[in-house]
Amino acid sequence: MRNMPKCQATTSIPVQLSGPEFIAFIFPHLSMPRRGSKCKLGYHRVFNLILWVLYTGMQWKCMPVPRTADGTALIHYTTIYKVFAKWADDGSLEQAFIASVRHLAEHHQLDLNILHGDGTNTVAKKGGDGIGYSGHKHQRGEKIIAIVDNNGFVLAPLPVAPVNETDTMAPARGIEHPEARGQTDGSENRRLVSQSRWRV
Repeated sequence: MRNMPKCQATTSIPVQLSGPEFIAFIFPHLSMPRRGSKCKLGYHRVFNLILWVLYTGMQWKCMPVPRTADGTALIHYTTIYKVFAKWADDGSLEQAFIASVRHLAEHHQLDLNILHGDGTNTVAKKGGDGIGYSGHKHQRGEKIIAIVDNNGFVLAPLPVAPVNETDTMAPARGIEHPEARGQTDGSENRRLVSQSRWRV
């Protein structure tokens, strides 16, 4: 037993993109400011910080922003959130997501023989759209169902549903009634993006 080679039990989710990957797959779909000063930190580093927050679920104010030698932050966390909100509101992140799925399909990396629905719940203590109560988890909230292929690549995040609704009901409702996705404004888009898992 001692001589058995150690193997990694799971494959880690990539949450950091290299500079060339960002330029090739993400940057062409992001909106850039037409006036005013541009981001001094660089949008590649900003995007990686956004991915890190979405992956870990940490608060924006706890984000590990780069700092100078004397400890001064090179960028404020609210600036990064504003960039994320803008990209979510104007559809930049959605276009980047669609392009990533198209890239996987063109390179024959998708296995569509079996599709899986991966549901995740979000606690909503202050209310909101599509809120339900889960007696099993003793919480009020909502859920989103992500449709993934047999390799684990996310194909489509489907609409928010009450947390007490079964995972098998939400995809059917989203497919039959696309308007049920609830994307009524920018804040809704940000919520859907923050609850999705990306693989590029």
